[in-house]
Amino acid sequence: MKRKVVILMRNLDMGGAEKVLISFLKNFDREMYDVSLILHTVEGELVKEVPSDVDIKGLVPKENGLFSKIYRATFKQILFYVPKLLEITNRVDSSTVVISFMEGISTHIASIYKKNPKIAWIHTDVSTNPWADSSYRSITQQERIYNSYDKIVFVSEGGKNGFMSKFPQVNTDKTIIHNVIDSRKIQNKSLIVDDNYSEWLRLTDNTFRVISVGRADPVKRFDLLIEAFKNAAESTVMPLSLTIIGDGSYFNNLKDIVDKNNLSNVFLLGMKSNPMPYVKSSDLFVNSSRVESYPTVIGEALVLGVPVLATKNGGSEEILEDGRFGELIENTADVSTLSANVLGAVNNVKDLKSKALSAQSHFSMAKVLSEYTRLIDKVSVDRNTLKNE
Repeated sequence: MKRKVVILMRNLDMGGAEKVLISFLKNFDREMYDVSLILHTVEGELVKEVPSDVDIKGLVPKENGLFSKIYRATFKQILFYVPKLLEITNRVDSSTVVISFMEGISTHIASIYKKNPKIAWIHTDVSTNPWADSSYRSITQQERIYNSYDKIVFVSEGGKNGFMSKFPQVNTDKTIIHNVIDSRKIQNKSLIVDDNYSEWLRLTDNTFRVISVGRADPVKRFDLLIEAFKNAAESTVMPLSLTIIGDGSYFNNLKDIVDKNNLSNVFLLGMKSNPMPYVKSSDLFVNSSRVESYPTVIGEALVLGVPVLATKNGGSEEILEDGRFGELIENTADVSTLSANVLGAVNNVKDLKSKALSAQSHFSMAKVLSEYTRLIDKVSVDRNTLKNE
């Protein structure tokens, strides 16, 4: 008999955790599990990538007009003060394993299923990136909710340590499972180009291509990267170009920086459903984030054999194995320091390329999926054992 699994997620915007979830949904064992998906809001570029045999349910409408705003505000109040109503109106069989796949509102919603075996996934260092706190009335409530789970999964050691420092009262069993990185899919997607790819190749022809991918959010520090790149480009006779792929609340700020400085060699491409051809055709991938838990995008660059330069932000040290697979610089790096390190990477690109190529056999989807399977089964068995005692 198949084991039922319900996964909760806020939406399916183009992000690292969302892409990891899509990889799981496409590769889980259909003979063992019946998986469905509950989204806070059914929206995001990745919704179309959910396999057809995975049922999707949305809890609230998109924020589009007065009615939806009232509905969303009412939903949050019910979640905060009368969560039992949500459990009654969104029933799940008590034997179903409930997984919150991301910190924040999905973890809060999933906690209403008190009789179900539950797993909470944490994809960031909550001690330095506390964005999810707004989904709770207080830190005390958040601790109480995490203590209601059977297992908490972190995608990196740094993420686990940050959580324990912020929530020392949470006694739930904890484990680490690195993100799924589908090497074959990444390689295949790198061969599928969009309509803008040829023009980008032409515009960046005969340049050393530096690239970064991620949400346009202050935590990614793309503004720092742009300023550092500007200095680096002015300090070498080698033509350089910088490409940033990603959209978000900070995109217009980045555009203003580029326009103000007349940076014709900086390309802000916005959101791309498939950035892999651009990454593969680049000479250096730079991750300048202040905080990362386990940056899947670095793994994707390594799979494609692209050299990596990254700030020490928790996850980058883990995925690069403290410099074995790429170059690491201090998280406190300013414009001048990052600029010097970009130039250093440009001049040392052959060694960084060798490091990247040595990482390609390091990522095993089968290994990670087997860890998912063991976790789901153990949580279910342990909860049922408690019920029968």
